[in-house]
Amino acid sequence: TAALGLSATGLEFEALDGKPCQIFCAVLVPSESVSGHLKALARVSALLKNADFRRRLLAAAEAGEAYRLLLAEDSLLPE
Repeated sequence: TAALGLSATGLEFEALDGKPCQIFCAVLVPSESVSGHLKALARVSALLKNADFRRRLLAAAEAGEAYRLLLAEDSLLPE
């Protein structure tokens, strides 16, 4: 299970660059899952390295649009 949060203005989150955080991701996995969360976080990291994708994600007007963008971008990544 995963959750994605978006904030156009950003929230103070003590980021390394000192800027407000605009994109939040949470991954929930069973306690017996040793590496599932690491694979999920690596994939999210790969997606969010793309500045154009981040811009489009933050510009999404509603949750469904953000979800569709996420699925489309994820389909471009290698398995």
